Amino acid sequence: MGLIYQFPIKEGESPQIEEKEGGISLGSYGLPMIFWGYLAAFLSVLLIMFLAVKNPLYKMLTMDDYINQKLALLMIITFVSLPLIAIGFFFYQKNFYKRKNLFSIQQKVFGLPFQKKELELSTSNPFSIVHSLETPNMAKIHNEPEMRAFQNQGYFELFGNLSNGSKVLLDRNNRKSDLNRIIEIFNKY
Repeated sequence: MGLIYQFPIKEGESPQIEEKEGGISLGSYGLPMIFWGYLAAFLSVLLIMFLAVKNPLYKMLTMDDYINQKLALLMIITFVSLPLIAIGFFFYQKNFYKRKNLFSIQQKVFGLPFQKKELELSTSNPFSIVHSLETPNMAKIHNEPEMRAFQNQGYFELFGNLSNGSKVLLDRNNRKSDLNRIIEIFNKY
């Protein structure tokens, strides 16, 4: 989630980093402020759309035709669920907790946990970083110095290496140094 939901990379960034029960807890930051502008624009468009179809929608609900009533209900459900889902993205948080080789990942929306994974990390090499470049663009393929700023550099993925030999994706980021700092924080606990 590091490409949108950033994690803290320095100790002392309270309340995102907390020491508790002999371990460390890291929580992701919210979305940047520019996204709140996008949300306001999206909600404004939804409100205008709802105001435009409010009367025909009410008329469809009061008709005797079963199909029209179901379509109207479907539209109302859509107009209610879209803002809730959009606002949910702004109140999403991912938390990591590490103590020795025990690791847990908890995801929350509106402060309410909806998914939690308890994992046991490998004792020898608990974390690894992998570089991913899915599709190089033309600037990367031609490798011309004046086009360097336009090259697709890819991103880095932080994996937790589990005791059973499998891996679990923890975070993605376009800066490897940020992921290394997260590993440094985890390795202290």
